Amino acid sequence: MIRPESGVLGAGFRMIGAPAAIAGATLWAHWFSGKLNGVIPSTTPSAPIPVEYAVIVVIALILTLTAYELLVRRTRATRFLFGMRP
Repeated sequence: MIRPESGVLGAGFRMIGAPAAIAGATLWAHWFSGKLNGVIPSTTPSAPIPVEYAVIVVIALILTLTAYELLVRRTRATRFLFGMRP
């Protein structure tokens, strides 16, 4: 027979009330008071897709060129690793 360790009996979780009933009552109260209306914001894009694509491409190009300039061209170790002249 398995016995609990000393001092562990009663150390588990205890439920004070039924959480579903409490949450349900809270949601109904907010629903009747009108507080849940319009809570979810719109998820439509703020700009046309081609404009967003162009912005992402330009930002990626700028970050790539900056990383190349700072990390590859200016250090001897990376120039050697990429087969460039020192």
